[in-house]
Amino acid sequence: MGTQLAVELAQDPFLRALRVIRERARPRRAIARTTAEKFSVRGYVELFDEMTATGTVHGRSLNSEIVLAILGRLSGLVREKQAIGALEKAVGQALTEAAKISAPSFKKEDCRTSIDKVVRLPEGVRDEIKAAIASSPKPVSMNHWIVDAVIEWINIQHQHYSLLSALTELSESTPLTVAGGRP
Repeated sequence: MGTQLAVELAQDPFLRALRVIRERARPRRAIARTTAEKFSVRGYVELFDEMTATGTVHGRSLNSEIVLAILGRLSGLVREKQAIGALEKAVGQALTEAAKISAPSFKKEDCRTSIDKVVRLPEGVRDEIKAAIASSPKPVSMNHWIVDAVIEWINIQHQHYSLLSALTELSESTPLTVAGGRP
């Protein structure tokens, strides 16, 4: 009986997808405190407060959250956009629209208090940012690029959380089933 259950579980599409995700997982870039490249970001108290809150939700520091925003933007936010697409598909068009409307939008224009924060970057990331800026049609400063990456990250996290909340509400009202009709 145990072997049959193992075979059924191995054939479950969700478990197969989870296995693929684990196999493709990106290793985290290590950041050594003493040898890390440092960059002073001229930002806003409101911006860093929002990133701190986002990091707290995910169990990460402000620095880690900023680095993830930078790495995400460098990679085109592919993983984040795929996750949002999957959530949109799961909740349906009506709930997706409602979730998008309810997701707060963070805007630089709403920031009032300037502040500098030193960010420790993984090795080579500064050069990757410079290359991204050089290849963009509208060159900007590295600071501007990082602040924009952080704002984009915050808004994607808000959208992700809103869609995930909608899916949670939907699943509480409709029991989920897995392949084979099992509850």
